[in-house]
Order: sequence, then structure tokens, then C-alpha cells
Amino acid sequence: PDQSPKIHGTSLLRLKIPSFTMELENIVANTVYIKARRGSKSKGRSRKWRKMLKFPHISECEYLRDSIEKTYENIVEEQPIGKKLFVQFCALDPRLEKFTKFEEELDRFALQFAEDRLRVGKEIAKRFLSTKASARIEDIPDDVAKRVKDVLSGDESIGGELFDDCQKIIRDCLSGKPFEDFLESMYFLRFLQWKHLERRPVNKHYFRHYRVLGKGGFGERSEER
Repeated sequence: PDQSPKIHGTSLLRLKIPSFTMELENIVANTVYIKARRGSKSKGRSRKWRKMLKFPHISECEYLRDSIEKTYENIVEEQPIGKKLFVQFCALDPRLEKFTKFEEELDRFALQFAEDRLRVGKEIAKRFLSTKASARIEDIPDDVAKRVKDVLSGDESIGGELFDDCQKIIRDCLSGKPFEDFLESMYFLRFLQWKHLERRPVNKHYFRHYRVLGKGGFGERSEER
């Protein structure tokens, strides 16, 4: 016979079972979610995801060539995938690769705190503006490079605009003939394929369901990825 304490004739043991089951479900759901957040070696490699993210044939994307704004500002400066593909294109030419490496360092410089700008600025100047540097950028005139080095060797505070003149010169170079060549390359075709994928409507099949967080009058709230 059931000797457990009772409330209104109902065993307390029976009352605890639903609560225990809910706690166990929450533990399992949390474990699955944490594992998903950490990622795995097979992340994104399932047949389902490969099929959903498969690039279409380039002939299906040609219509985008005339519908998007083909400017350096729009494709390279405003769109991360465009920037990445343009950098890959420039890596084919040692001269252009120096330009993109220099721009990466200037982005790093722009994020520095005031007390770190002098140190980082000297590192950049030594690598790209020094006359003996292997990565020296010949397109930057000596007088522009000298102004930067004079500021770095002086007592003035280092502002975020230190390399602005250099950056403008590099941008003018990259946005000219190199960008025109990029628009005729396979890298731009890959960009069109990415834009085609972006225009696909998003539905529930693009999400992975991990757990239900709660239900209420406005519907069900779930943890998705």
C-alpha cells in the first residue's frame, strides 16, 4: 500500500512526478542548446543545409548584373561579402595585396584607444611607409609618408585621422582599374550568386528548433537558430 503523505487523497509522490519530468525536459533542452551554441565539426554540412545553400548556376544570376549598383562604395565598402571577394581578387596581384593589407591595418588603427595609437601607428608606418620595408607602398608619395612619420616622432597627440591622406590614396587606386577588373572576374560572378541566395524568401525550414521557452496568449516562444 502507498504509505506516502497525501493531500486530499492524492499522494505527494504523484504530485512531484510531473514537476520532475518538466525539470528533466528542461535539462535535456538546455544541454542540446549549449551544445549547439558551441558548434560542431559537422555544423552546416548536413545534406539539408548543403542543398539550401547551394549556389545556383551563374546563368540564373545574370539578371542581377544590371539591377545592382556596381560602385566601389556599394559593393566593397558597404557589403561584407563584396569586401571579402574583392580582397581575394586583389590577393592575385602582390601590389594590390599590399593595399588591402594596409587597409586592414588602418581599420585596426581606427579602433585603438588614444594611448595605444602611437604604438600601433609606428608599427604600421614601419611596415608600409619605411623606405627599407619589403611591404612598402610605392604609390604613397614620400611627402605624405614623411608627414605621418613626423607626427609619430613628435610630441603631438595622435589623432584617428593620422592616416587619412594615405587611406584616400589607396582607395582611389583600388576603386579605379582594379575594381573595373574585379567586375569582369569570376569573383564578381560569385558575388552575384551570393546576392541571388540572399533574395530567397526565408521560411521555417531555415531555422533549427532547440526548445520551447513558453506558451501564452500571443503564441509559442521557442529557442531557434
